[in-house]
Amino acid sequence: MAYLRYQSQTFRNASDRVRRLFFASNTRNDHNSGYVGLTLAVYLADKGLQVHGVDISENVLSSLNRCEAHFYESNFDKKLQHVINKGYFSFGQEFVTSKDEPEAYIITVGTPLLNGKVNLNPMYSVCEELKSSIKSDDLIILRSTVRVGVTRNIVKSELDKSGVNYFLAFCPERTLEGNAFEELATLPQIISGIDKHSLKKVREFFQPVCSEVVELNSVEEAEMVKLLNNSERDLMFALANEIAMMCDSKGLNAYNIINAANYKYPRSNIRNPGPAGGPCLEKDPYILTEGFIGESYVPELFQKGRRVNESIISVSLKQAFKNNINYTTVFHHPYQE
Repeated sequence: MAYLRYQSQTFRNASDRVRRLFFASNTRNDHNSGYVGLTLAVYLADKGLQVHGVDISENVLSSLNRCEAHFYESNFDKKLQHVINKGYFSFGQEFVTSKDEPEAYIITVGTPLLNGKVNLNPMYSVCEELKSSIKSDDLIILRSTVRVGVTRNIVKSELDKSGVNYFLAFCPERTLEGNAFEELATLPQIISGIDKHSLKKVREFFQPVCSEVVELNSVEEAEMVKLLNNSERDLMFALANEIAMMCDSKGLNAYNIINAANYKYPRSNIRNPGPAGGPCLEKDPYILTEGFIGESYVPELFQKGRRVNESIISVSLKQAFKNNINYTTVFHHPYQE
């Protein structure tokens, strides 16, 4: 979970004070936890904003004390050391809040799958902490990947129990791991608010630090954008893998066929087959589908595509053993995510 503390609505003045906390879910391993929060925290601190991060992982905090990230990001450790030395970024296990100034909280907890369904326990835990911390005019920004409806039906419902007036927005993270710092500066930032006042607040928050802001009509639209970005990519890999299995059943060379289908044909962009996964592609098609259970239409295509991708390794290994092929030569293309 993360929060930022601010005085100015635009952050354009050198005297502006901003604080941001990130909270890594303890349901994920230490190698991946805190990536979304930490990269954004350092990015904003590098812009001259004062940032404070909170993480529950001892390993993450130990790495930060050495001015080292617990993940790979190009040139990130130098930026981390710079903002720490300049006093723009601090961190710990405790919240640092202000009784007088408005604050902005950015929630970046992980949303892993548990028995095939998204585990929202970390989200509930964050909301429980926020209920006793937020005050009137605080801005809450949800940045985690969630099923459609979570911002309004869970986060807002929980935070309303605080009894204070606050602003709530959903603004998804869409960066590529390993290249987040560059993409935070160049990718359009999707923003949405639970109401027009929240949308105005979050627009004022992101405009000074992003290349472009794209406003959507509702938090549900923004939630779906993030899920579709990853689910569409996973589905395209599934198409390539299904083509490969179809070709294999008839003794045809899938790579020759795909290359020929794409060659100088502007309406074809079939991917190459191979393993497809990672922390986002492996779960987002399931999260997308889960958000429509009980609706008039429940999507099937994305989950079917994910199952194809989940089966490709076992199918390929069986084929390799059948043909006495060294398993290291089965895939001609790297892991895709």
